[in-house]
Amino acid sequence: MAEIVGCSQKVLRLYEKNDLVKPARSDGQRRLYSQRDIERIEFIHYITHVRNVNIPGVKVILELLQHIEPERWETIIRGVEDQVDALPADEKKAMEQGSAAIFEELGQLDEDS
Repeated sequence: MAEIVGCSQKVLRLYEKNDLVKPARSDGQRRLYSQRDIERIEFIHYITHVRNVNIPGVKVILELLQHIEPERWETIIRGVEDQVDALPADEKKAMEQGSAAIFEELGQLDEDS
């Protein structure tokens, strides 16, 4: 699964530990990922690694997206990205520094796989 979504198994377990994804389990307790799980993991991986959103931020975004029709997600996400891009440099820097430890941990997890 990790190869399919482009992250390590440790990162997948981190996402599961933080209740960002909840794969089904087989009788032998193997994780069974649905297509929806795969798409969710790809989205989480994108917003954590490309858009620099930390885990608490991911939780807020996913909660908000539950109340929006999937057809509108892309438009809304683009709007949020535009707003982040428009932040003053000092606010962006503070936001990046606040999540730096989490990204460092995620990077180390990716390297460990």
